[in-house]
Amino acid sequence: MTDPERREATAGERVAVKDSAIRLCALLARHFGEGLDRLTLWDRIGSAWEVALSKVGGDPDLFRLASLLLEHVQADPAAAARCDGLAGLYAEWEGWPDETRHAFLAYCRAHRYPLLAFGRQKWERMKEEAKAGRGSEAKS
Repeated sequence: MTDPERREATAGERVAVKDSAIRLCALLARHFGEGLDRLTLWDRIGSAWEVALSKVGGDPDLFRLASLLLEHVQADPAAAARCDGLAGLYAEWEGWPDETRHAFLAYCRAHRYPLLAFGRQKWERMKEEAKAGRGSEAKS
């Protein structure tokens, strides 16, 4: 078992953790369930983070966290499987040591409000890029 307090995250790890969390948050908006009221989009994403983080506890299994988040927003599993943005996050997480995964969870817990704000900004940029014909994350 890895001690999440074993060492301080490097500046590069902190940037990677924040960026990864923001991308995941924006992708939750992309995969927001068709049957849900879009007016509740950010309320539901906020509650998804709260519920998922409480369920994973201290377990640094980011794949389970992502699954819980996607389930909470009622994402279509087939669409999520086709999403290059999600696949990119999963590949990134594969290479992370447990300390970085713990840092990801700690960032998400300690910065839920900024995470939602940054995630919403990222989602708006992704939509604009998709309209302009750029950006695979918004289309996936």
